[in-house]
Amino acid sequence: MAIPFSMGRNIYCIFSKNYMENPPELKKDKQMHNISTLKAMSEMLASKEGQLIWVAPSGGRDRPDPTTGEFVIRPFDPKSVEVFRFMAKKTKKFCKTHYFPFSMYTNKLMPPPDTVKSSLGERRQAERGPVSVCVNDEINGEDLNMLEFAEAVQSSVIEGFDKLCAKHKGQT
Repeated sequence: MAIPFSMGRNIYCIFSKNYMENPPELKKDKQMHNISTLKAMSEMLASKEGQLIWVAPSGGRDRPDPTTGEFVIRPFDPKSVEVFRFMAKKTKKFCKTHYFPFSMYTNKLMPPPDTVKSSLGERRQAERGPVSVCVNDEINGEDLNMLEFAEAVQSSVIEGFDKLCAKHKGQT
């Protein structure tokens, strides 16, 4: 499923802090990998061509609420969001960075397990279901502090996701 979306693309992996110490002997390697990845992304942002970077600041692993069964966007980590804003500020002399929050509805196609496991390698099984995306309005974060910016981005993503959920209500 990922092949059509990944061919010819720069795909970067950043290890989640939730899995950084799993297994403990790889923690240092994962930290070094993350530093290297962020450096490569920063260099990509500084290039003269336009770049599109999609980041999952909550780990991209939204799960259904156990009481309602509805998918809920997990809280964004303000520090993770700020890392990318910091990279963009460093490249400001080359180009302006625009922030367009992006909402995705894919949970019917590739539903995650109901619970988070501390071990790697969650079993994923493809199902049939609708998929859609919503590119939300641009957010100008220049006058916002770290928490305000992360909250503005998350609110926009939730608003877009709610629109997508309403569109697909009753579809399987």
